[in-house]
Amino acid sequence: MAWLRHQVNKWLIISARNKYLSIANYLFTKSDPTPLSIFRLLFGFLMVLDVPQERGLEEADLRFGDPNYCFFPLFPFIQPLKLSYACILYSIMWLGSVGIMVGFRFRCSCFLYIIPYAYFFLLDKSRWNNHSYLFGLTVILLSLSDAGNYLSLDQYLSPKKRIYARKWNYLMLKFQLFILYFYAALKKLDADWLYGYSMRNLAQHWAFDPLKSFLSDDFIEFHMIHLGGLFYDLTVGFMLNIQSTKKLAFFLSFMFHGLNSQIFTIGMFPYVCLASLVLFCEPHEFPCNLLAKSTKMSGTDKDRSPQPSIQRQLEPETCPYQSPHEPQDPPEPQDPPEPQEPQKPQEDEVDHNVTQTTSKTTGKGNRWWKVLLMSIYVFIQLVLPFTHSITKGYNNWTPGLYGYSWDMMVYSWSTLHIKVTVVDKETGTERYLDPDVWVTNDRWSSHADMAKQFSRCIARNLANSNVSENVAVYLDVWKSLNGRFQQRVFDPRVDIIQAPWSPWESVPWVLPLLKEYSDVRKEEFGNIASDVANWTTSSNVIFVADYSGLYLENYMPPELANVSVVLMRGEIIIEQEAKSYSKKKCNSTLSDTGAGTHSLQIVTGGFHRIYTVSPTPSCYMYTYTNATADRIQAQKAKTDTTDDPPQPAQVFFAQLSEFVEDKVDIFSRSFYLVFNSYLNVLFGIPMVIRRMV
Repeated sequence: MAWLRHQVNKWLIISARNKYLSIANYLFTKSDPTPLSIFRLLFGFLMVLDVPQERGLEEADLRFGDPNYCFFPLFPFIQPLKLSYACILYSIMWLGSVGIMVGFRFRCSCFLYIIPYAYFFLLDKSRWNNHSYLFGLTVILLSLSDAGNYLSLDQYLSPKKRIYARKWNYLMLKFQLFILYFYAALKKLDADWLYGYSMRNLAQHWAFDPLKSFLSDDFIEFHMIHLGGLFYDLTVGFMLNIQSTKKLAFFLSFMFHGLNSQIFTIGMFPYVCLASLVLFCEPHEFPCNLLAKSTKMSGTDKDRSPQPSIQRQLEPETCPYQSPHEPQDPPEPQDPPEPQEPQKPQEDEVDHNVTQTTSKTTGKGNRWWKVLLMSIYVFIQLVLPFTHSITKGYNNWTPGLYGYSWDMMVYSWSTLHIKVTVVDKETGTERYLDPDVWVTNDRWSSHADMAKQFSRCIARNLANSNVSENVAVYLDVWKSLNGRFQQRVFDPRVDIIQAPWSPWESVPWVLPLLKEYSDVRKEEFGNIASDVANWTTSSNVIFVADYSGLYLENYMPPELANVSVVLMRGEIIIEQEAKSYSKKKCNSTLSDTGAGTHSLQIVTGGFHRIYTVSPTPSCYMYTYTNATADRIQAQKAKTDTTDDPPQPAQVFFAQLSEFVEDKVDIFSRSFYLVFNSYLNVLFGIPMVIRRMV
């Protein structure tokens, strides 16, 4: 038995080793570099455009120039730089993107890009998104690849450099793109997406105007956007890798990403996805065949082909894709093989032969660590999007932070109300702070970890301004997720500064999403919204839900008219001023029982409070009209009848002119900030800084 166990273990070890050697030989097979090089060129160009815009160079003075600005770093030790140094770091990243595009000192350029990128990415979680994460992963993969060997300045400066791309270069990039699409499809299996609640009112966009003559808005939003988006993400990763369906995948990709580029403000992401399609092209296919003519096949004339194919397995010792300037060595004469007696191959001999061959082609066996790194990367990308059960502190109504889980467009947020109350613990004085004063977006208001960081930032800024040294911060944030009731995100009775938070534990002061009322969105919400929309052009409805024992304090501006609160479920008490000029309060009770009143008129130009007194959550709605908007609409209608409507060409050129002016302003501002930052560091010339108003 011991001998048999030894033989089995030996056979398993030999089989595993041979399998590894087979995989390693395949991964390091040399292939045509044209598709990879074209992708590198296109990707680098898009990153040149991306740095001033979505990376944030153009608005660096608004963020880094304000000492009170609130950043949301992933790790506390990452702190914002001085404005001039931040702009210099941006310029290094910008220079790196140019180097990636032109292929100059390629790996160095990748590091010049990725190091500043990692700093800015980790510095502010409120700016995270999935496509920014994808850009960073792509640069990491490119930096380790052979993408700079062809169609690059490095090739021109080193003409004797062999031109090829290892097969793993393509496989890793294709794997990352497959994860992007397939995991996005898995996240879209959420009930909100399947029932059409995630992306609402998109059919109103002009991009769908050609379809509205024969398709309804509901059909466009549900069947085309939701079901069509799920089908595309679920299948495109497979279709791109199958020759018979590749052209269909190209067509669907151009349609999908073209629409996304017009409907959403998502920067270079659609264009990067379109540029990545070239990775799935063969060297003899368009557009690779336009740029693959400079590659030569080495060997005899019989083996040469003007269109080298990456499908053919190549001998590891040879490199068929070499520079046209490199002289080709004549083939060495080989001795005829000696006749050998046929014998049964033994496992030990087969393993020895494979190992001997591999040692020649792997650089004396130095490939194992590269295969190990690729395996670790693949494992991380497979597991990381589903680690929310571990990092519970980052969960709220949605699992984890938005930015690395590929849950693109699954969750749609709308904000009704954010009230920031600051209480001086020593004097008891209450102050109300503008929630937009030290930030440029409200992403923090949806995540407990960033809400805590924002509260600490408020306390620090007030202490630095000698306003108060010891404060408590209370947040009353009302949001709706995917068309549900507007409800509180955080418990408004909790001091966020002192509230507990850990990345590994659930946050107790995040109020749960009222999923039990999700079913009313389809029929009840839709019918009510349709009826209210028929009142006037400016009439609207807002659906609100609140927990027992809490109250909503709200202000109704005087330009609103016919404001009413209509109870849907539970029991509430409304406290408001009897008249706009009176300080006397009057209370009214609304109940969903037959004996109570179900609606109440609200006085505008003042505050009111709505208390939830039922043991279960209350549900009610505001209905109102905007008198000012009605007057503006009426005046516009009169003007439209007297003036000729603009021609489509005029509208197009007006929009094009506005677009060009906006981009010129962004890039000119970015160049100015970089130039000004170097003058500041070298000669002490002050930086000209804008301020948020």
